[in-house]
Order: sequence, then C-alpha cells, then structure tokens
Amino acid sequence: MKALFITPWYPSKYDAMSGLFVFRHAEAIVTQDIDVHVLYVCYHKDVEAPYIEHVWSEGVEQTYFYFPGKKNIFTEIKHLFRAWRYWHSHYGLPDIVHLNVLTKQILLPLYIKKKYHIPFVLTEHWSGYLPENGAFYRSKSKGFYKRAIAEASMVMPVSDLLAQAMKKALTNNLRDVTVIPNVVNDLFYSLSRNEYGKTVLPKNREKFVFLHVSCFDNEAKNTIGIVEAAEQLSAIRDDFKVKMVGTGPDFEATKAVAEKKGLTDRGIIEFTGELLTEQVAIEMTEADTFLLFSNYETAAVVLQEATIMELPIISTAVGIAPMILSPIIKTENNAFQISKNGIIVPKKATDILCDAMKYMLEHRNDFDTKTKHGEDYTYKSIGEKISAIYNNILSQK
Repeated sequence: MKALFITPWYPSKYDAMSGLFVFRHAEAIVTQDIDVHVLYVCYHKDVEAPYIEHVWSEGVEQTYFYFPGKKNIFTEIKHLFRAWRYWHSHYGLPDIVHLNVLTKQILLPLYIKKKYHIPFVLTEHWSGYLPENGAFYRSKSKGFYKRAIAEASMVMPVSDLLAQAMKKALTNNLRDVTVIPNVVNDLFYSLSRNEYGKTVLPKNREKFVFLHVSCFDNEAKNTIGIVEAAEQLSAIRDDFKVKMVGTGPDFEATKAVAEKKGLTDRGIIEFTGELLTEQVAIEMTEADTFLLFSNYETAAVVLQEATIMELPIISTAVGIAPMILSPIIKTENNAFQISKNGIIVPKKATDILCDAMKYMLEHRNDFDTKTKHGEDYTYKSIGEKISAIYNNILSQK
C-alpha cells in the first residue's frame, strides 16, 4: 500500500520543528509496512529560485518543493498542483491520500478523488476550531470547507477536545470521526522514570524543578503568565525553579519580563532555548513537575510526553489534559482541581497557578503518576490504528 501525505506544516531545512508531529505520524505508518510519501511545498525568504529536493528519512520518502517566500492563494494552489504533477510522473498513483490540516490544500485530494477515485483522509491538528482561537469562524472559506470535508473518508482529530470543536464548527458534514493522538517519540519510553530516573535523577538538589516546554506563542501558551505566577510564588519561597524550554515568536518578550522582574538573576526562572528531542526527554527525567498554562491547545504532545515520563502535571483544561488528569478527586479552596496525577487550573488565573505550584511543592509525594495510557502513544500503536483505518476504507472501494 502507498500513502501520500499532503501537509502545509512539515519539518524542513529551514525549520526542523515545524509540523514535526506530522512526520511522526508518517513514521508510525511506516511501521505497518506501508510506503509513505510526503509531498511538501515550502516557502522561505532564503529561497532565491524554485528547486526540488528528495529526502529519505526513517523510512519516509519526502519530496520537497522549495519556493521563494512571497506567495498568495493562487500561487500556492498552482505550485501544489505543479508538485503533484511532478510526483505523479515519478511515483505513479497512491492507494490513499492523507491530508494533514484542513486548508486550501484539500483541493488536491478532492481532484485526485474525482479523477482517479482514490479516497482521502484528514488528520487535524489546527486550533482554529477552538472557541478560544476562533480562526475557523472568521475564515471566508468556512462554507467551502464545510462542503469539502464531507468528501473525506475519515477525519482523525488528535484529541477528543478538538473532535468536539470540529463537529460543532463543521456541523453535520463530517462523515466519520476517529481520534488518533500524536506519537510520543520512543526516547521518552526508553528514558522513562522506570528505566532512567531512579538512578540518574539528582535527589539531593536544593531546588524543586517545574518544567515548561513550548513554542513561546504567548497568545496560546501564556508563557508570560507562568513568569508572573513564578514571581508571586518567589515572594514567599525560593526553593524552586521554573525551567522554560523552547523558542518562538514571544521567547524574547517572555525572557525580558522575567529579567525585568529579576527572576533569572535569582535563579527562579531559567531559559534553555530550543532543545533536541533527546535533550527534552532528559530534562523531563530531571524535573519534578510539568507545567502548562495554555489558553488553548489541540492536543499538547508535551503532556503525553510528561505522562509517559510519569511526571505530575499542572495544566489548564486544554488539549488532552482533561483526559489524562481525570478523574478529579477534589477541589482545593474552590480554585483548582486535583487528580491523582496532577492539577487543573483555570486559564489566565496566575494567582491560582501560583497556589497550585505551592500545593505541588508541599504535596509532591501525594501524587500517583503511574500512567494508565501505557503504550497508547507509541509508533506501533498509532501506526496500527491508522493502518486499520486505511485498510477498512480501501476494502470498501
């Protein structure tokens, strides 16, 4: 079986982290002896003239079409179909098309389905359906998307929360919906606390470590809110550190706020910058609690990773947090909710986040972080789920 991935987000030589979750889904499908090809049109300001690049990585055949940065909807569609003609001439026809993210790129799967009777599926990662974001509702193309999505043989959101938001936004036009979560890299399983942390985790350090990993988009991740909560907590105790991993559009702004408050000089907040996957996994082995204060998330793979690493979690009720931080055992001071493996805090409530961090400092050993999800997020598990969907669709042709 040959599957063709079409995606507007994907790792490239200019941004190794963009759409990494799409690549990991492709890797997962390869484990099922399925040929996975990725067709990716990439625009970047450093591209002087269009060129094509073939990259074979982890069993995934990737064809990149690089174009100079300036684009509009017409050039994007023209270049996408130009890329398809090239790919078709070199590789023939796929058995199934796998679209990632509902954008104008759906025109190509619709064309392939109509001309060659090849079905397509959609994996959705986009937060635009969520009311906190609302970009789908502002889109001038939402009417078209509602009609077009009815042609998909299966829609696979990466979380239950996103699935519900899509059903509401797309009304009754979804044919079939199955939640398929993101993949957690095998490194997190091999470096889990059971195998690594018991011998390497430094138990005698002076400070409790809260770990945050994100792309530093303050509108979504509320990284500045984390800084403000840390400042409040540091006014009453200083036996903790918030380690903030990653980079992004609001990295410098977040860092500037922390520096202005004197939190970096005092060792209350540390910024590591962007780290490789294996470095993030090691940071999780050395942390005491994972911290996420997002205003919205479609899934938050970092929560999946923290779960596998058996870290207690403090998070807002975004992405998969309501699923993994359940059931709720009690509510503390009518402010935050406590489960056996973490705490859910209200969005944008920095004072309550401060209180939750203080509670975690004082009750860390009360949390039972043995995961019930086990192998749910492995390449093999995700690959089997998607492969079963492919086979079921193709058997009905």
